[in-house]
Parts: sequence; structure tokens; C-alpha cells
Amino acid sequence: MSQKPEVVRKEELSAQDAKWVTLEKLTWKDQDGKERAWESASRKTRGKSGVDAVAVLAILKSKSASFRPSTVIIEQYRPPVGAYVIELPAGLIDSGETAEQTAIRELEEETGYKASVWLRCRRCWLAIQLVAVNVDLNEGEEPAQN
Repeated sequence: MSQKPEVVRKEELSAQDAKWVTLEKLTWKDQDGKERAWESASRKTRGKSGVDAVAVLAILKSKSASFRPSTVIIEQYRPPVGAYVIELPAGLIDSGETAEQTAIRELEEETGYKASVWLRCRRCWLAIQLVAVNVDLNEGEEPAQN
């Protein structure tokens, strides 16, 4: 039976009890040199590199040139916003995995597409790597999401 996802309860969680994130207070200087405060959430699961997730920019290309290159986006329910969002396939890097391996795995898990790494953007966000991959399709081929 399939039903519409929804948030059924919301309660405060202390930073000590949180499994995945911690809260931080940042002090920063604006363009005028004035110090300001900012509250931020940070993931606890970051490894030594500081990178713990990937976003996948998947470029679909037809092996027979029957369609122009296109990109893959997914629609996924996200509890923090209580709604479906449009996003790139993405996921957390498992222990012992590279960003590229994670990108290939997450793309297949979330879309069914199998891919090869085309480009790794090393100058992106601090905690997430963008990995561009090529997906070569045979005419009429439709993958199944895993």
C-alpha cells in the first residue's frame, strides 16, 4: 500500500542526542568589517577530508544520437521541508568509498542508471563533492530504480 509521505511529529532534539548533526555558532565579519553571529548545522559524519557527500550531475547521451544530451533530476520527499523537492541524485560517502564510487552507486540506487565518471569538481562546496557522470543509453532503454 502506497501513501503520501508526511511528517507526523516534530519535537526538539538536543545536540547531544542528535546522531547526524550538531549545532554551531559562527562568528564572521561582513564586508564592512562588522562581526556578526550565525547559527549553523553541521554533519557529524565528516571524515578527515571534510567531504561526506556527493551530488551527481548525470548527463544522458544516446549511443545512436536519437536524442540530445539531457540531465537527470529526481523528485524526493524531504522531511525537513515536509514536501517533495527537485534535486540532483546525491548521497553520503560510505566508509572506504571515493566520491566517484559513491556517485556511481547513488545514481544507480536512485535512478537505475549505470554510469562512468566524466568529471569531478574539486573546487565545490566544503562538505559535498559534485561528480559529473556520463550515461550512455541504447534506444528505448529504461532503467529501473533500485
